[in-house]
Amino acid sequence: MANATAKGKGAIWFKIFDQAYTGGKWCTDVIQANSYNYDLTIPDWVPSGFYTLRTEIIDLSSNTKASPPDFTRAPQFYSNCMLVNVTSDATAAPTGYKIPGIYNNMESKFIVSVTDPASSSAFAIPGPKVVVPKAAT
Repeated sequence: MANATAKGKGAIWFKIFDQAYTGGKWCTDVIQANSYNYDLTIPDWVPSGFYTLRTEIIDLSSNTKASPPDFTRAPQFYSNCMLVNVTSDATAAPTGYKIPGIYNNMESKFIVSVTDPASSSAFAIPGPKVVVPKAAT
């Protein structure tokens, strides 16, 4: 999420959620099983304001064991943005990061076998971690 007044240019984004391979399923499996929907709750620590909420699905399906590590085939990024108005009493001051610059798509961590549970469980989501903010003083 980022303050919407920046309109993306020079915005500082903070990550509120991520999911990869959990409980034997990729996040995309969960989305498909839910008629291509995903429910996301804005954390209660996010202060009131008008935000740009950016979602991103990183599709690693072309990275199978039969495919040699070939960065020309993967990953595929599906990003979307929407505007949300948050109303809360929170006073957190989350720190964030700039986009582009959070990861390099040539990193080897994008190579994973989507059909191998051991490989899938070891997958580390690229980019920064989910923000756990300190309360504003």
